[in-house]
Amino acid sequence: LPVVLTLLARAGIVSSEGLSSKRRFAIVGIFTAAAVLAPPDALSMVIMALPTVILYEVSILAVKYVERSQVAKKAAESG
Repeated sequence: LPVVLTLLARAGIVSSEGLSSKRRFAIVGIFTAAAVLAPPDALSMVIMALPTVILYEVSILAVKYVERSQVAKKAAESG
């Protein structure tokens, strides 16, 4: 998840603000997918969903880093 979203950020398709504003929907989607894919008990669902939610949060941080590095690179080129 972090690798894909970082590449999409480099391409200009996603932004950290967009990911942050859609966090609520992403978490609901992650838990829905975990509910469908996990065995029928709540503990398995949570165990399956939490690492994905953590990876989503790491992805937001990675995209922020990419955005900052792109801004710094543009500033150095124009500087």
